[in-house]
Amino acid sequence: MKFYGNRFTTNTVGSGIVFGKKELIIKCQSTIFCEKEVLIIQTIFDFLNENIEDFRIKKPIRLIELFAGYGSQAMALKMLNVPFEHHFVCEVDPYAIKTYNAFHQTNFEISDITKIHGDDLKIQERDRFDYILTYSFPCTDLSLMGKQKGMAKGSNTRSSLLWEVERILKELGDDLPQILVMENVPQVLKESGWNEWYCFLEKLGYSNYCEVLNSKDYFIPQNRERVFMVSILGDYNYTFPPTMELKYHMKDFLEQSVDQKYYISDKLLKCLTDTNDRNGFIRGKLFRPHDLNTAYISWTITTAPRGRAADNFIIDVKGIRILTPKECFRLMGIQDTYIAKLNVSNTQAYKQAGNSIVVTVLMAVFGKMLDLDYEEKIKDMTKNIIKQHPKTKADKIFKPLGASNHSLEEREKRRFFVRNRKIPNKTESVCHFTVDQLKTSRFC
Repeated sequence: MKFYGNRFTTNTVGSGIVFGKKELIIKCQSTIFCEKEVLIIQTIFDFLNENIEDFRIKKPIRLIELFAGYGSQAMALKMLNVPFEHHFVCEVDPYAIKTYNAFHQTNFEISDITKIHGDDLKIQERDRFDYILTYSFPCTDLSLMGKQKGMAKGSNTRSSLLWEVERILKELGDDLPQILVMENVPQVLKESGWNEWYCFLEKLGYSNYCEVLNSKDYFIPQNRERVFMVSILGDYNYTFPPTMELKYHMKDFLEQSVDQKYYISDKLLKCLTDTNDRNGFIRGKLFRPHDLNTAYISWTITTAPRGRAADNFIIDVKGIRILTPKECFRLMGIQDTYIAKLNVSNTQAYKQAGNSIVVTVLMAVFGKMLDLDYEEKIKDMTKNIIKQHPKTKADKIFKPLGASNHSLEEREKRRFFVRNRKIPNKTESVCHFTVDQLKTSRFC
């Protein structure tokens, strides 16, 4: 268990606990604390923090987005109805910057962070403006689904681009942005370079606050855990937003009728449901498709939605399909009016959605800094996503559970055919399922 800023997390970081502000570092041999120890540490930090002011943004915002993607940070501020300036955008992917410009009515060009310098950010008049710099650096070498090569300085991995941000901040000298916001996969907390980065920011004068947030706790039905770190220049408190009760379910974000190209083939289905035991790995065990009419919370949106058995698949009357790009963007908190502006291939659209940040989570994080009623704005924005795709006549095709003439036992057997399928031992024969079989698993 670890404690950052004024929050505890259950993630392991190096060999000790790093506290913000006072640079109080408690080294310990164990990463497990009993309840009494947690309370003692909490009391110590509460004592240190009792006279520290809560941070609030009071000046006009200039937004600097490094590793910008399609600008989910800018989208969050826009959805909060907060005036801000697109001050600087750095994004090396030409397709992502194309989507950024389409979404935000801007005209930025691609740029490589290794060629960006402190002077390029043009941070001036800090007495008049609050600068927010966001840096959601690539998780390619950190994610459990990625290469796991790490982010060590000098390793030349994609994730080691974090240290380009270090270089830029050093080049800025005294002209540092007042607020830094980072987002990445939880595995970043286990990296050896994480403590180094944390302490580097403290030496620059930042108070750091870090917590793992899940999108399903902020009105979007997606199980997506990500680490957020808010760094504030000076001696300030920041408290992460409390969780919100989930009102809408995954099924509310899905299209009722989609093109045939989104349905998977028998060949791919056979691969996804493969129940061979390969040294303890059974691919079919990870295959857990959602029912179109009852889908509750989606798995994490990825950059290639048909590549892994653990991805999101939907069962409907036609068979098994993947999510459409529109559905992926909706589950990232993007409204249809913006999705309609997409002008990239499906491959690029999936990649952009999977690499981005859920807008409602960012709205909550920024909302706490701005002292806004962000919860109502999140509810209104999500309600608009739901309203933008009214139910179609296709709904009438679907029979509610219990509507058929089959016995309850037979309906339950078919309904859970896929989810409850038996995973054989090595000595048992391998069983595969066809599209026709899976169709009947839901619709009797």
